[in-house]
Amino acid sequence: MKIDAIWQAPFQQQVFRQLVSAQSRPGTVATMPDCQVEKAILAALVDQESSLADPDNLLTERDWQRLGVRREQPEAAAFVVLDGDRQPTFEPRLGTLASPEFGATLILKIQALTGGEVTYRLTGPGVKGGGEFAPAGLNPAWLDKRDDWNGQFPLGVDFILCAGDSFLALPRTTQVTAICTTNGHECTGFRVS
Repeated sequence: MKIDAIWQAPFQQQVFRQLVSAQSRPGTVATMPDCQVEKAILAALVDQESSLADPDNLLTERDWQRLGVRREQPEAAAFVVLDGDRQPTFEPRLGTLASPEFGATLILKIQALTGGEVTYRLTGPGVKGGGEFAPAGLNPAWLDKRDDWNGQFPLGVDFILCAGDSFLALPRTTQVTAICTTNGHECTGFRVS
């Protein structure tokens, strides 16, 4: 029986290196050909000491067996894999002032990282000159809630947006601002929910 590459250590190490690079350069698209990137990311990040929630049932029972991770409710999980087209329905863990690293990582599966109706500008550490992206299939309520959840830095959540074989990271240090064009003038800072 052949085991897919995402379940093998060399590939997981490669994925982990790409994740570190993506977290240090928010908004930069990374690609991992021939795999479902959200599963590859989970395989690289979780282990039997981690906790994972899958409220939208994106993982198969076989995936759970391979991951070997503890199942948890979304409000208490370290990692949550989600359908990004749906509305947020829970409050993730945000960490504490003494341990902000206990904030959740939300892995949102979306249609595409480009071509969406709303463009977002990224600012903050690691963002190179006016980073922008326009995700397709991402419910804008996620980014509104992200603003709320990350409002008391260093508390907050990190996002990883996955589409096909590509992903980008939005760590909690990154500010995301929706941009629109009205009558030829740019308007920023509006909530789109």
